[in-house]
Amino acid sequence: GFGPDQSVLRLEQEFAQYRPDLIVLHLFADNDFGDLIRNRLLTLDARGALLREPPPADPDPCLVSDPCFPRESPGRRVRGFVASLKLVEATRTLLGRSPWRRVMEPSVEHVIRSYLDLCEREYRVYARSQPRTYSHMLDHYDSDVALFPDRASSRIKTALMARLLETAAAFARSKGVTLIVTIEPSSRDLATNLPVNFTHFRGFAGYRQSGMTDALERMATDQGIPVLNLYRVFSAHDPAHLYREGPIDDHWSDAGQRLAADTVAAFIRDGILGSASAGHGPP
Repeated sequence: GFGPDQSVLRLEQEFAQYRPDLIVLHLFADNDFGDLIRNRLLTLDARGALLREPPPADPDPCLVSDPCFPRESPGRRVRGFVASLKLVEATRTLLGRSPWRRVMEPSVEHVIRSYLDLCEREYRVYARSQPRTYSHMLDHYDSDVALFPDRASSRIKTALMARLLETAAAFARSKGVTLIVTIEPSSRDLATNLPVNFTHFRGFAGYRQSGMTDALERMATDQGIPVLNLYRVFSAHDPAHLYREGPIDDHWSDAGQRLAADTVAAFIRDGILGSASAGHGPP
């Protein structure tokens, strides 16, 4: 699915079919906060309790036509806007040390402002219950949560995530199975493979490199969920080699995949299964 809300809802729907002994909920501390408002599946009532929203009746803009959007549709304009941001980042990298770089390359400040503006636009659509405009397939770094954690958009994303983890934990307990959470850090917060990254975020008072991973870890811990935060592991293993090279590719490299798989396997074997076999239950 696209986002942790889809993962949890699917878990509830398909649990009886698979009846797992262990559930691993993987969270990406890069765009998973934003997925919660792009997907439009959850909202909060006046007391902050989680409410289920009926799935949007209109199809996702990326599924409307081929290519992705019909001409002149809002989705087409949004796709163009997001694509332009990615092109800006790619341009910064491709220019390299060209003598034209100072003249041609878009500024880092422009890229950051553009992403923050996109976060605000998405939030306004969600908050006003407007027709869906932003595709969940065009997700991006949660700049608002990372740089301005006290903004309204950041607070609603954080509240939705906290209530979602509460729901997942309650469901796992009701089924008598162990739920664990693994947290994947964003390459922007660890490496310089992408042209806009943590080295450019340090001027923002609200930013910390581990800010989003730490927030997710606290939420899981508050619900008594065993949690593995991969930020510390990745930061200790030369992060530049753990992510793929490329101006817009934020995925793990083969080395990153191996490190994550080995670390999660050891966490389950030693921390979860080991405790259970000793009669102590999950940590």
